[in-house]
Amino acid sequence: MESASNSKPDSELVAEFRAGDGTLRQTAFRALYERHAGPIRSYLARRCRHEQLAEDLTQDCFLKALKGLDQFDSRSTVRTWLYCIATNLFRDQTRPAHESLDPGPYWPSDPMVPRGTSDS
Repeated sequence: MESASNSKPDSELVAEFRAGDGTLRQTAFRALYERHAGPIRSYLARRCRHEQLAEDLTQDCFLKALKGLDQFDSRSTVRTWLYCIATNLFRDQTRPAHESLDPGPYWPSDPMVPRGTSDS
């Protein structure tokens, strides 16, 4: 059986979250979580092909959403916003970590000198 808060549109739940006290904020966010967590988790599981990582990224996604929901500007839907957060978290997770930003010996000292030529 669907609760009253689950039948409300996302925009109304966001408004309740912003205007509410602790209990109303919690109820509104729980409804958003219950509505969107499953699809977000499935999306991430397809992307990363690892169930535990998908679960962790889903939790991170909703933690970021909880922290940012007061600033959500409604230019997109909540669903789109959550998928954007999830996608960015996935990309951050899979982006290779660089040991150093130092270009090392592969770049000439003068950026105008083509690679493979002497700058002397």
